[in-house]
Amino acid sequence: MNKKDKNLSYKDLLYVIVVVAVGTFMILKVPELFR
Repeated sequence: MNKKDKNLSYKDLLYVIVVVAVGTFMILKVPELFR
């Protein structure tokens, strides 16, 4: 049970990192496209 929770939180953390990275990339890239 404990191992499962740890694995799930690690997966969630990885998902959050990917979302933040993509979001930051989009924020940096979109202004260039509209210029």
